Amino acid sequence: MAMLVLPIALFALAACGGESGSNTPAPISPPASTPDATPPPTTAEAAPATGSVSEEIFVLPRSFYTMELTLTAGDTVRVAYSAIGASTGGITWGGDVGGEKERQGPGSAKGEVIFTVLNPIEDQILNVDQMENNTAEFQADIDGEYKLVFTNPFLVHGLIVPVDYTINP
Repeated sequence: MAMLVLPIALFALAACGGESGSNTPAPISPPASTPDATPPPTTAEAAPATGSVSEEIFVLPRSFYTMELTLTAGDTVRVAYSAIGASTGGITWGGDVGGEKERQGPGSAKGEVIFTVLNPIEDQILNVDQMENNTAEFQADIDGEYKLVFTNPFLVHGLIVPVDYTINP
């Protein structure tokens, strides 16, 4: 029995690193002192957010797509968008042009989108009925997350919607 315990004890000692105390880390010295960082200058009023973004979204049939913007009360947002129909079938026919249906080609369809803006408490502050192309502008009434909602009213085809928006143009 003693013969069995000795090899196990030697194996355990070797696995632990040999002598006791050999794995003790070196003492850690305190970091060198650094001068206090200077706080950034403060202004009485922060500058309003600005910027432009271009994005292309896809809206499924009878569905909607929501974009969120964080705005401050008083921010103005200009949104330019257009709707391009994207059918999954063959040739479709577009709207009336001079009394005749306009042929739009394979995989295309009439594109119109409904555009709605909701403020942070979900009040509707802008609603634009079905339009193919439009530029709309609104002003934030309170601070928070605003929702730009693009709704596809069509039953059969999706919409590709290029969207350009500018905050405080």
